[in-house]
Amino acid sequence: MRLTFFSVLILLLAFPLRTIAAQPVDFIEYVADLTPDLQAQTLDGKVKIAFRLQPAALCHKTEAVTLVFSIADIKIKDVSGDWLAAYKVKDNKLFVELNDKQLEADRDTFITVEYSAAPQEGVIFADDYVYTRYHTQNWMVSHQALEDTAKFDLTLHLPLGMQHVANGELVSSKPSKPKGNVLRHRWRESRPRPTFTFGFAAGNFKEKVLHHGNRQFRVLYLSSTAEEIDTIFADIGKAYDFFEEVSGLPLPAKNYTFVVTEENSMQEASGFSLVGRKYLHHVLSEPRESWLATHELAHEWWGNAISASSWNDFWLNEGLVQFLVAAFKEKVYGRDEYDREMIFFKESILRRLKNNVFLPAVSPHKTISYEEYMEKYRGTAYSKGAFLFHMLRLELGEKDFWRAIKHYSSRMWEKGSSTRELRLSFEQATGRDLSQFFDTWIHEEQRLELDLKLSVNSDNLLQITLDQLQQQARAFPLQIQVENSTNTALLTFQVSQKQQHFTRQLPGKPSSIRVDPRHYLPLLVKSDTLQAYLPQNLTQAKTTVDRYWSMKALVNSVHCQNSADFIEAELSKFAQSGQARILQTAAQGWLGKCAPGN
Repeated sequence: MRLTFFSVLILLLAFPLRTIAAQPVDFIEYVADLTPDLQAQTLDGKVKIAFRLQPAALCHKTEAVTLVFSIADIKIKDVSGDWLAAYKVKDNKLFVELNDKQLEADRDTFITVEYSAAPQEGVIFADDYVYTRYHTQNWMVSHQALEDTAKFDLTLHLPLGMQHVANGELVSSKPSKPKGNVLRHRWRESRPRPTFTFGFAAGNFKEKVLHHGNRQFRVLYLSSTAEEIDTIFADIGKAYDFFEEVSGLPLPAKNYTFVVTEENSMQEASGFSLVGRKYLHHVLSEPRESWLATHELAHEWWGNAISASSWNDFWLNEGLVQFLVAAFKEKVYGRDEYDREMIFFKESILRRLKNNVFLPAVSPHKTISYEEYMEKYRGTAYSKGAFLFHMLRLELGEKDFWRAIKHYSSRMWEKGSSTRELRLSFEQATGRDLSQFFDTWIHEEQRLELDLKLSVNSDNLLQITLDQLQQQARAFPLQIQVENSTNTALLTFQVSQKQQHFTRQLPGKPSSIRVDPRHYLPLLVKSDTLQAYLPQNLTQAKTTVDRYWSMKALVNSVHCQNSADFIEAELSKFAQSGQARILQTAAQGWLGKCAPGN
């Protein structure tokens, strides 16, 4: 499983008495005081919520202004505040009505809520540890508007000797009572963050501190050994250096914490992350499987410091981080590992296309809710989202692409970002108009189906007919590589119509013809007329990604029956040690498929 799964509910709603403009309330800071009870699996809490009304919230002075919060699993004890008129609890929501006579725009005020919680979601309790998970609104009264970030000040009351972490920096640790066995730990995140990144972990953890230059990576864990922790997190310093390099930005905090859970955790929080032991332990047998820890660390840049402004833009968090982890693996372990990740992403896209008529847009023009994102768009945010950055890398070239990543990161640092801002950043950095790319691949549903007919006559004239089978024609570049014993040519054709014809004079008779040789397109091009070239395409393939797709095309072609011995021999070569591991794995799965009787 490669995804970081979020179960965040969007709960900031305008009370039905008033219809007001988007973002009428700016939530500024949460100051919370929490006491977890591990045996009872409950929390006692108090939270002071600082907010500011925007002028739009006061446009109808005769109507009440009411804030609405979800309080699933939360029991309200009391609500107070300078502007409070009344509050009520109904249908797992807290309605806080403000006094119209006191309201002022652009002035900070607050409400304080005392409560207890018995979270069915959002908190994992065990005999000797507790940690939060995803559903902030199940353990603390809070808003959930993705675009409205806030600061977080958290005081935790914990038994003496219990290890702990929360967002930001540890400010103080003091006895809750004189000579008591409970300590009061105060953590403060002074940088505004999305509320889904709020959280804490506490328990009878072991601790290991890994040093990297002037930085420390603290690891809290339960059942691993110290030696295993060293191995599991061996790449983390290199990963930090890579993310700092490509962003051009060091993290301001010198410490970062990983909490290794016994459950299957995969979650970034601000300043720390929760990572499941099950996934991390893959690294013990295969060091190149360090993706989970590096993925969550990358979110400290792209996801926390640079946060998606809406669910339409959430692919910027996950897609970019997925891509950058692949790029990190390329730098540390070689291009084969990057190719492996791109193959995984494209295969995921193809599986979705096989089961559906189309792929949803990565960032649709219409505004989508959290529920819509989870139901329809989440899968493409990760796999196609990552592959889109691969496409941009091919489109722009190495120098311009990495310049654009750095420009985007610095321009949007500590801000809410959007797909529009990504495009503007890339266009500013490269001087390229990317409107066609974003319209075709990012904002529109992917219904693209291509059928290609190709021939080479006796005069070596290449003739191509390309049909777009979907209803609306899309514009994109199509590359075809033609190769013979003395020459290799990469031909580019600009496609924009439902049916187009292309011709190109070749210098000689081709032995190999590849469509989309750089594997830029997030789809497969159908072409019966390429069948004759498939065996030679495989033997002449030079890169891991090209060898993989060439072999897959051959295994799924008429050659599977007609040239079974040749295919099985090639698969045997792929399966040998020394080959890229994606080729070994694929060959092991394909071996025997073309054998007689199959």
